[in-house]
Amino acid sequence: MAPARFPEMRKTGTTAVFDFAPEGEQTRVTLTQTSWKPSKEWDDAYEYLASGSALERLYVRFARGPIRSQ
Repeated sequence: MAPARFPEMRKTGTTAVFDFAPEGEQTRVTLTQTSWKPSKEWDDAYEYLASGSALERLYVRFARGPIRSQ
């Protein structure tokens, strides 16, 4: 999920766990992401991912279907 400007994170990766729970007519999705490393690049990647850009794409994927990369 991290863009190319975070090469160390892309190489090493993190562990992401998605939990799905019914909530009425909807589903609550909880993301727990671990294995973060202490460095500026990792801090910047965390800020990018936590800002909502990646989570918005995930929401759109579930709400509307697959996202085709260009």
